[in-house]
Amino acid sequence: MDSGESRFQLRAGALIRHGDHILIHRALTDNFWSLPGGRVEFHEAGAETLAREIEEEIGGKATIGPLRFIIENFFEFAGRRVHEVSVYYEAELLQPFPFHETEIVHRVKDGNADLEFR
Repeated sequence: MDSGESRFQLRAGALIRHGDHILIHRALTDNFWSLPGGRVEFHEAGAETLAREIEEEIGGKATIGPLRFIIENFFEFAGRRVHEVSVYYEAELLQPFPFHETEIVHRVKDGNADLEFR
């Protein structure tokens, strides 16, 4: 929801683990990393958002597990003041995904953003 230069959003994020590692991603234009996921759409449950986002961005299906965290953040992004509430779920990819400690393992275009996963 946008109001002037402010935005409130509900975001769903995935905790996708492999051994001692966890999958993170970022837009190529960002200087920060985050957990994979995206904005929850109206009338969509957080777990549904996560399943949809994983399929869109990673190209495969996932089993969405239990809710683990709810985090509230306040930040500025792209000239906007953002108030974000995020729900984070355990998730497991149904097909193996390559994990490397120091390498980018996947790239995809998501709307106008070029994303990379590590």
